Amino acid sequence: MDRIPTRTSLSRRGVLTPLNCVMCQDSDESSQHLFLGCIIAQRVLVQCFRWTGITFVQHNDLRSHFENFVLPYGSLKQNLMWKGMWAPVVWCIWDQRNHIDFRQGEEDAEEIFQMAQLKTWLWMKHRMDVFNYSFLDWHLNPLICIKIVLWKEGLALVFRAQVWWAGKSWFMLLEPVFSEWKAQGGGPFVGFGWCSSLLFDFFLPKKM
Repeated sequence: MDRIPTRTSLSRRGVLTPLNCVMCQDSDESSQHLFLGCIIAQRVLVQCFRWTGITFVQHNDLRSHFENFVLPYGSLKQNLMWKGMWAPVVWCIWDQRNHIDFRQGEEDAEEIFQMAQLKTWLWMKHRMDVFNYSFLDWHLNPLICIKIVLWKEGLALVFRAQVWWAGKSWFMLLEPVFSEWKAQGGGPFVGFGWCSSLLFDFFLPKKM
């Protein structure tokens, strides 16, 4: 994980650079510190969890942090989608770090958090076809948006399955018609006659 060019990583590669964290200046800047140990990053993560309304146990290891980035009582698909939101948050921390280091920016946890809200919304918008919520909806209640999106996806899946079964049933129903049509020379009028009679028999009630 420390392959990204943090200051300690660059130092191991022979690049002469200060080792202290760009954002907090308190400790050596490793990936573990930058994304988890830095006080600025911790403020961002706390705001993210407060925004979503979930509780989370902080970890000192990035792999454990990602693996435990879950929604309590969420389904497997909900948690897979939720884990996909972890990357934009981490990327926003890294982007702010570079902004401070190369453009003389200032550390601002609130700015990082707001950018993370925007990036996660854009990720959802381009990742999910049925995600049609405004940024305001996402800002006010992201969990509700995720649950409704997955509910819509479930309905779409059921609808596609019903259409597939209906098509298969109609094919099985009309298979004798096509066989008879082929046996009589495949003429279009013969096939149309058989199809018409079958459809009338199927849809119109028979006389008693």
